[in-house]
Amino acid sequence: ILYSLFYEMDLSIEAVFVSSVNLGKACIQVYDVETGSCLKSYRGDSVSPNTLCMIGSDEYIICGQKDKPLLQAWKLNENETLQMRLSVPGKVNVLAVSQAEDKYCAVGIKEKIYFYHFTTGHQFGIISGHYQDITCLKFTSCGNYLASGGEDGFVYLWSRFHVIEPLHRFENPQIQPHFVLGQHSDKVTGIDISGPGIRGILISSSLDHSCKVFDLVTGHLRYNIVSECALTSCVVNSIGSQVFVGGKQGKVWGVNLLPHSSVQTIQVEGKGAACHESSLHYLVLSPSGNSLITGSVNGEAKVWSVTLSHKKNIFSNPSLALQSTLLTGRGAITNLITRQINSKVLSASTIECKTILSPFLITPNPSSVLKSRQMIYLNNKKEENINIQELYCLATDMFYKKIGTEKVTPTTKKQEKAEIEEENVTELLASTEKLKKSNEQLYKFCLNIF
Repeated sequence: ILYSLFYEMDLSIEAVFVSSVNLGKACIQVYDVETGSCLKSYRGDSVSPNTLCMIGSDEYIICGQKDKPLLQAWKLNENETLQMRLSVPGKVNVLAVSQAEDKYCAVGIKEKIYFYHFTTGHQFGIISGHYQDITCLKFTSCGNYLASGGEDGFVYLWSRFHVIEPLHRFENPQIQPHFVLGQHSDKVTGIDISGPGIRGILISSSLDHSCKVFDLVTGHLRYNIVSECALTSCVVNSIGSQVFVGGKQGKVWGVNLLPHSSVQTIQVEGKGAACHESSLHYLVLSPSGNSLITGSVNGEAKVWSVTLSHKKNIFSNPSLALQSTLLTGRGAITNLITRQINSKVLSASTIECKTILSPFLITPNPSSVLKSRQMIYLNNKKEENINIQELYCLATDMFYKKIGTEKVTPTTKKQEKAEIEEENVTELLASTEKLKKSNEQLYKFCLNIF
């Protein structure tokens, strides 16, 4: 057992998935963070910026096609795209994929967010809370919350329950955010989330020279990091102790947040690390947190070793040392993500995928998902045009229907009490069995819908 465990650890690598404006025949390349060597290339159409994501663990990669209302996907071990049409309502600005067990994605198109379930292909929700184009989307690790930022400067946190809940109504009201976290005075350029689920922090960078740090539990602003130049990217480590921000001058600043300071506004000190000569658009930390990967407009992608500073000043910058250069001079970097994967998967002839991908079905209204299932069998009866309210009423209605229609004859109190108890026991046993069957059918029905 120990041998197999160490063998699997040896096969695990930290990989960087990169796309740029000009990669030749390849549109995406994979690099090893530690060695800087190219591991694999994927062929397909040009990739839209801020749309490259991974589905599941060692299964698929997916992205938007540049200037087209389409997504394209690859199995991790295959060079060519899947022969599947993933159509969306417009050109994709940004894409985010939930890494929870139930796989779905959020597609930012202009000022709206569209939600799609990968297994069914159904569009199960639309959010239209922003006033201008959406620039950033990020799911929490649990997949139950989505953060969004736009050119209007607003940063919202949306609950998945609030997106699905209007499907249970006949009316379709405007979906309200879980939190309105804050508003920058200029375009939001980056969002990142740390910690498990909703119990972490969210950071957002903006062209207004600031990076805001929010508490996801309360929705309150914890820190406001202010820089000397416009910030174009940001990233936070997994425990929320260190934040890196990148600016238009190609510099990177690191801010230590632990131990917590009572000062809410943090002025970035020092000149910062000069990582690139042009604007820095992408900052990502490796899964271990030991390496920082940067991507710039001039086509450079570099790996930097991170050394933590233990000075008393909690705002001192960590030192960065150049580890390797992945790309140079191939056009602006358009996507940059990291993931810990099994190296054997990239060269495997076949892989087993737990997630099933289906062609996307564009529906004009989220409620049409329910209308697509207009006939089901419940309690051995055919029910047409059934709605959610009727489904939930069936479970309680079957018990009360008989009691409500029976006539009660005058009897003594003792006889009446004994008869009621005897009838209740018999009916409760019978209704329990019926409820079990109904709940099983209701569960299967909901699985088909969502």
